[in-house]
Amino acid sequence: MESFVAEERAGEAHGECWDAQDAQDAQPVPSSSPVSEVKEGKREDSGSSGSNVLGQEDVSELESSMLHFSDLGLEQFEFDWDMQDVVKERMKESTGTTLRKVRTLMEQNRIRADRQRALVREQIAHRNRLIREAMGKEHFVMTVDKLTFVGSIALFMIIEFVLLCFPERVRTLYLTIIFPLLVTRYALYRSQKFQYFTYDFCYFAQCICIAQAFLAPDSPRLLAVNFAVTTGPLAFAVVVWKNSLVWHSLDKMTSVYIHILPPLVTFCLRWDKQIKTRAFFELQPLKPATSLFVDHFLLPLLAYIVWQALYLFKTEVFSRRKLENDPEIMTSLRWLTRNKKSATYKVINCFGEDKQLFAFVTFQCVYTALTLILPILLWHSILAHAAFLMFIFGVALLNGASYYFSVFATRYMSSVAARAERRSAAAAAAEVRHAAQDKETVD
Repeated sequence: MESFVAEERAGEAHGECWDAQDAQDAQPVPSSSPVSEVKEGKREDSGSSGSNVLGQEDVSELESSMLHFSDLGLEQFEFDWDMQDVVKERMKESTGTTLRKVRTLMEQNRIRADRQRALVREQIAHRNRLIREAMGKEHFVMTVDKLTFVGSIALFMIIEFVLLCFPERVRTLYLTIIFPLLVTRYALYRSQKFQYFTYDFCYFAQCICIAQAFLAPDSPRLLAVNFAVTTGPLAFAVVVWKNSLVWHSLDKMTSVYIHILPPLVTFCLRWDKQIKTRAFFELQPLKPATSLFVDHFLLPLLAYIVWQALYLFKTEVFSRRKLENDPEIMTSLRWLTRNKKSATYKVINCFGEDKQLFAFVTFQCVYTALTLILPILLWHSILAHAAFLMFIFGVALLNGASYYFSVFATRYMSSVAARAERRSAAAAAAEVRHAAQDKETVD
């Protein structure tokens, strides 16, 4: 059987050889090549110039040579197929080793990156501690308070100058002041977990004032809504929340600016013509009752309802889990109910502790509706409007005076007394040491 296969292979190789020979016949072959000599049946002898016919021995030799090369090709072909499995196995082993090395390197890089991140976090925390410690030092605090005191008084002087000389530029000044203050307040409140105070209605009123003053200053209906919101709930909040002009406190001065600057903007927008013509004693004609009710009461109340819906969605739906997991985050409701002995706690719990939110929303809505009544009257008289703003400013000034003479002075006197006690104790200790030394000297 093996000899039969060998003969069959030899025959196939012999046929392939002659097929290749036929293909070569179709191509021009140089006269000097041995193949051309075989094809033409000629061979040049080294010692003769004649030609001889190809013999049987030459043909047999050529066939055996071709069979030899054909067998070598087949054996090499079979050898390659045998080696392919070995190569595959070695490639698998090499790939597995490479993958293990890559995984090891990736794990080492991950561990190294985690260590670097932890080191960076530790460095940042250390720097933050150093900054907080530096900011908590007495010298730094006093310097900041001094600068805030000077800046607050200077800013009020600038506001007064623009209000008297360029009332049409008050809204530009308002934008210049309010944006840095709001950004600073949010950053400070967020660090103290008070950021939910910035979602209160007074900040929503800032958005209305900015939109009306810079996007639609000529819209009479939007002016009426803005006038009602800023002169009503926003201005009365100075009285309710006891905003005070404490010149050295950035937090208290920011609250004053938030509640007083928008009423000044709407004052200048409403009475622009009267300020320019000095027509202070002219009463404006009354609007129709329907227009007054819609523009000065219904639409402002609708704006409040929109804010209230957004606020409840934020606190009771979107951030409910966050507030439940972190009771230190302060909201208006938590602030008003933190002291169980306060009057606000008793009012909000009048329907029961399980209905605090309902009571809070109800009383706030009633407060907004009541404070929207007075702006309807102030809309028709510049003098009445100016007197009301003076009253609000006077309340803030009185609250500031109370702080300085009741709270600040008490703390200052307490610090002076403590300093005097420390000096007395140090003097007494020095006297005791001197007496002991004198006694030792005598002995």
